[in-house]
Amino acid sequence: MSSKGHDFILEMIQIRMRQMGYNLLSSESHYRDIKYKIPPTVISHRPDAIGYNSNTNSICVGEAKYYGDLNSDRSQTQIKDFIGLANDRKRDINIIFGIPLSQEIHFQKILRKNDLELNQKIIILKIPDRLIPQEKENEET
Repeated sequence: MSSKGHDFILEMIQIRMRQMGYNLLSSESHYRDIKYKIPPTVISHRPDAIGYNSNTNSICVGEAKYYGDLNSDRSQTQIKDFIGLANDRKRDINIIFGIPLSQEIHFQKILRKNDLELNQKIIILKIPDRLIPQEKENEET
């Protein structure tokens, strides 16, 4: 189950997708009271959102990472696999990772640890921590 913070980051990703000209096809949450289909599995991972731009015939995968998410092996494999998609020159796939701004250094360490490089098809959307809804104390434990 996702948290309010994760859902907020995902909503920011979806806004960015729309700004880039993508129509949201599927999402783990809803966007402004619109319910979408759950995203399909992509390389053994289900992304948080998928968009399509008919003008450029390109796909955009969105993935929100909330506090602590980056520490899991699953998330690190997911990051590696999604960046691999964006680096595949045969496909026009863009990736948006949404993270709390305070997690930027940790995210960069994951990239270095896995020898991953960013390119113009990969966007790291850094959300200021003060904007992200915080969970109640008893929900964090």
